Amino acid sequence: MSGPDMQQSVEPRLAAQVRTMQIIVFALVMGCVCLAAVALVFRATNGDEPPEMPLISYVALAFAGTALIARTIVLTVMGNQGRTVVAQEAADLTTEQVVFRFAGLYQTQLMIGSALLEGASFFLLVSYLVEGWIVSPIVAGVLVVGIALHLPTTSRVSTWIKNQVEIIEQEQHLR
Repeated sequence: MSGPDMQQSVEPRLAAQVRTMQIIVFALVMGCVCLAAVALVFRATNGDEPPEMPLISYVALAFAGTALIARTIVLTVMGNQGRTVVAQEAADLTTEQVVFRFAGLYQTQLMIGSALLEGASFFLLVSYLVEGWIVSPIVAGVLVVGIALHLPTTSRVSTWIKNQVEIIEQEQHLR
């Protein structure tokens, strides 16, 4: 099955999978936003002055930096390994199966990458609750925006899948 028939059978299922991804990303973002709201209100009404040396906040900042680096490395390795696995199985798979293997890989990468940013954001917000250092929620907000910027669309996921297939084809021509 290829061409228009393929598109008609794949698009609704792919759109449903993308909707699931969107719900996951939205939930992660809203969890961070809710914690930020609680932290900001709590600190505004019950907060002491920030300590001279906000050690927990410094550790949270270092953790956020580490999470960003880890995210880059983990997603790159995961993408390369996933693409290799699909390439090895491609001869035995239909085009539709290849599309959904890659859609699953995209979803897994999205969830792991978003969870790393969410964890760092939560740590920063908790450090703000404890110490009240204003830099922490600002950096947490930047991380939450980073999560939101990865909100998938059907066209974004389709393009990513097409790019993965092209990379496999290019690698096969090099052999």
